Amino acid sequence: MRSLTSPSASRSDSAVLRSPASPATAAWLAARLSPYDPVVEPLHCAGARFGPARSLTAAANGQTSHVKLDWLLLANYAEVGPTGLLSVVGGTWDTMTVHAPLPDDAPDGAVALLTGCVVSRALFHVTETGREHQFTLSVMDEDGGDVARIEGSVHVDRQLDLPPGWDQGVNMTFSLTGMPVPRFGLYTISMQIDGQHVGDRPFRVVQSF
Repeated sequence: MRSLTSPSASRSDSAVLRSPASPATAAWLAARLSPYDPVVEPLHCAGARFGPARSLTAAANGQTSHVKLDWLLLANYAEVGPTGLLSVVGGTWDTMTVHAPLPDDAPDGAVALLTGCVVSRALFHVTETGREHQFTLSVMDEDGGDVARIEGSVHVDRQLDLPPGWDQGVNMTFSLTGMPVPRFGLYTISMQIDGQHVGDRPFRVVQSF
């Protein structure tokens, strides 16, 4: 078990609201909706351009997507350096332990506020480059209900210097900091690309007071 100890935090990030589990989550997402904010923070993207948030539909033009998820993890912090290498601090945690109740001015209906971010790397076949792809990152409770959902798009330009047969990687980070948690228990982060499920990452929020 890899644990993260953090009672609460806040940071502004853009997101799209879909069937929130609580009014607190709705308020958190609504406060971050802005046409000028990126829906994701691109890291080393090798020619990828990120578009505005939008609703996810079926796979583009009915095509079958050849996109794979290389990995998906939770971290305290992630950034890309000047050489394009990804730096992850406090990565691969799966448990957030809350040691004290939230203060009186915390969002109604929340038992905790998440901190950290989701970091992912998607692999695109050469036939999937040169066009836009839709993605969705969903946070679900243990009953399968939506707690929050982040949506957007990425245009992947073909990288001509890759060896034949290599997939083209795109790294993305999604902030969870400040997201209200409606109850203690198990949660799952699920990722879709072009309407197809590509992977999950479970985590839990544990009460310790």
